[in-house]
Amino acid sequence: MPIRRGVFGGAINLLPSVTIGATTDFTESRGVLNATINGNLANTTVVFHYSTASNFSSFTSVAGSGSGTGSFASSATVTGLAVNTTFYVRAVATSSIGAVTSGSVSFTTWSLKTAVYTSSGSFTVPTVSGVNPAALVNVLVVGGGGGGAQNESGGGGGGYRYTTSRAFNGTSGALTITVGGGGSTTITSGVAGAGASSSLAGTNLTTLTAGGGGGGGSSGNPGGNVGTGDNTAYTGGTYYEDFNLKDTNSSGGGGAGVGGNGGNGASRAGGAGGAGTTTNGYGHGSGGGGGTEGTGSQGSHGSPTSGYGLGGNGHSTPVAGTAGLVVFSYYGP
Repeated sequence: MPIRRGVFGGAINLLPSVTIGATTDFTESRGVLNATINGNLANTTVVFHYSTASNFSSFTSVAGSGSGTGSFASSATVTGLAVNTTFYVRAVATSSIGAVTSGSVSFTTWSLKTAVYTSSGSFTVPTVSGVNPAALVNVLVVGGGGGGAQNESGGGGGGYRYTTSRAFNGTSGALTITVGGGGSTTITSGVAGAGASSSLAGTNLTTLTAGGGGGGGSSGNPGGNVGTGDNTAYTGGTYYEDFNLKDTNSSGGGGAGVGGNGGNGASRAGGAGGAGTTTNGYGHGSGGGGGTEGTGSQGSHGSPTSGYGLGGNGHSTPVAGTAGLVVFSYYGP
């Protein structure tokens, strides 16, 4: 221990001692810096340094709580830290006798994690030292696509989605994920099966639900509509019906996609499916093409042609819609 001798009376005065502690309660952007100090009979204050450089070639200073002549704990909360970054921390204790710098510790802020579900399940949001999780970001919930029915039927609509970020304000708890299946090609009462809804629910989290796309009907029906979502749904295209030389020529309308309306049926050609979209690299929500009577051509599927929550085509061999998915990101260790 370094010693400073007083000028008068021969009293021995000691420099303060300081021990850096582990950083606690940190998330993607904050942390609580901690140290233990002994003033050794001289009133002592504390300043923390934190830096992304292990040698502290540059650093930011923040005053620690508390002061005293004896042993005491000091802390400081820092915010606005960069995500997924390692920070080095040290403490400096200063009294009238002099200043002493501690050793250093490091911690790494949380990074952005992504969870993808294509089947029902649950996920536990973690905490560190009791800190609530940060907000969920980039939430994507897609309902299943509607199924295409047989022959001159309309194509299925795309499952709609929610993209609004929602905060998860609870303590650590299970999130329940339900992924809607794609619409069936089985015709019941002249209508192909609609896609099922997908949802995300959890503690203190408003449930997010994305509607499945509507199925295209049989016998020259329009395409199915986009499932209910957080925006106005696009509508499926109308069917085409022509009486020529006592023959009936019917073509179903294309199903709606989340990015556009379904195409109308034309002479011996089913309507094209409406466009879908791509969010966070996941194609979803395009409508299926309408079917035609006899040997007419099937309507084209909307773009993207593969992905989640896409409507199925209607034709002599109808196609079911694809299942939805749930994708969400959160900050965690």
